[in-house]
Formats: sequence, C-alpha cells, structure tokens
Amino acid sequence: MIDCAEKPPIIDGMKQTIFQAREIFDNIWQIEEYGVFCYLVAGSERALLIDTGTGFGDLAEFAAALTPLPVTAAATHAHPDHIGGRGAFKTLCLPQEEFGLARFYGSLFMRRMMFSKAAQKTYRTKRSAIRKGKYRTKYLPLKEERFDLGGRTVECIRVPGHTKGGMMFLCRAEKLLFTGDDLCRALWLFLPGALSVSEWAENAERIRPFLSEYTLYSAHDREPQDPALMKKLIETAHRLVREQKNTLLPRVRVYPKEYTDHGILYRTDRVRKKRD
Repeated sequence: MIDCAEKPPIIDGMKQTIFQAREIFDNIWQIEEYGVFCYLVAGSERALLIDTGTGFGDLAEFAAALTPLPVTAAATHAHPDHIGGRGAFKTLCLPQEEFGLARFYGSLFMRRMMFSKAAQKTYRTKRSAIRKGKYRTKYLPLKEERFDLGGRTVECIRVPGHTKGGMMFLCRAEKLLFTGDDLCRALWLFLPGALSVSEWAENAERIRPFLSEYTLYSAHDREPQDPALMKKLIETAHRLVREQKNTLLPRVRVYPKEYTDHGILYRTDRVRKKRD
C-alpha cells in the first residue's frame, strides 16, 4: 500500500522534500507524498482535495500554495495513506461505512507501522516523521453526491471492494476518473475491511462504461492507468470467481499466479460473497 519502489522527482521545480505537484489538467493537480498520490480539483469558487496522504506534512498549507480557494477534503477510503493527513483539516468527507475502519487505521501508530521499511529506505525518511496533525478532524458522511466547485463538478461513485465503502471521483466534463485503490494494477482485497472478489467485480462493472473514454488516475501511480489493462483486471476477477470457491481457512494468494502486468491479492475464504 505504501511500497512504491520509485523515488519521486522534484516536480515543476517546487523546492521542498515532502510534497511534489504537477498540473495534470487546467487547475487540477496531482500531489505526491512519498509514493502516494492525492488530487486537488479547483473550480472558480472552491476546490476539492481527493485523499490526504499519510501525514508527513501540512497538506492544507501545500494546497493553499496551489490555489487561494477554500478547500474541502475528501477521501476515497479510510486506509492510513489516504486519511493520514486529515489532521491538517478541520473536517474530512468520508464514506460512512469507513468510519469504523478510520478509527482502526487512522491512528498515529497504524500510520507509522504501515509505512514500510522499504518505503523508508526508498524515500530516505523515517516513519517517525509522520505527524499527529493539528486538528481533531471531524468526519462528514460522504455519499454518492456532487461537489459543485463553480464551473466544475466532481461526482462521487461508490465502488466498494478494496474497502467496504470505497469511493471514486468523476469529472465528466474533463473526462477524468480518480480511482483511489479500487482500480489499480495490484488490487488488494485481503486487508481487514475488504470485500469478496465477487463483490468487487460486481461493483467494478459500474465504472466499466468510463474506462474507454476517461483518463484514470490512481493513488499509487504517477501516470494514468491503462484502460485496456483495467478492463482486463475486471475480467480477471470474474474468472477467479468462476474458477474458485471459498476455502474454510483463510490464505492470502495472488491471481493469476503468473503475475505479469496485473494481479489480485485476495483471501481464499473471501472469493465469493457468503450467499453466492
């Protein structure tokens, strides 16, 4: 989850060591924090920040350097590298199904623990640099809704799987889709709070219509996702469900075994939803 192997460059000449930013569309920025990618979408009246990183620095302060507009922070899900920087904001919009998960993963202990030794070596920073945050952030329920930013709208689409309340963010006019961790080359469905493979595959069908025409940005890749590969990922999940049944005892496996360009990490007791 926080094991990106590539050290980020300084983007656009911004001289600091925690966050880097690049403008991927007019007034839409990709912000990188040690291998985790957040997205700032600005309209004419306000801006929406999608995910808040792990919490090494003050992301609100960094966002203010990119846009003078008031910023609403929202998260795709409640893993520590997505809500960890919430302490820079008074409120965070989060799917209500994720509130319990946020209490588990949002603590300073969990955020530091899940910043791996490999990541510490890659980015030459220690997990002790992760901050507590200056605010006791209040969670606001995030539903399938629209954020009107002034001349620009962002839609929320619920696509559970990686977690039970996972949300994606869609900019229709710009044909951009921000997928968080629920659509990526290495799909993790084995952590606490993840749904079965069959549930993810069913939910992912909701976004299949967008894959051909939209540019897809995830939380752990600097460059856009390959739409053909993402379609292949959905088909792989359906094939896994057809081929395997739930086991009594849980084991973590990867499918397909000959992992090449994509794969699903799953628990063998959660291939199919219990009623399947």
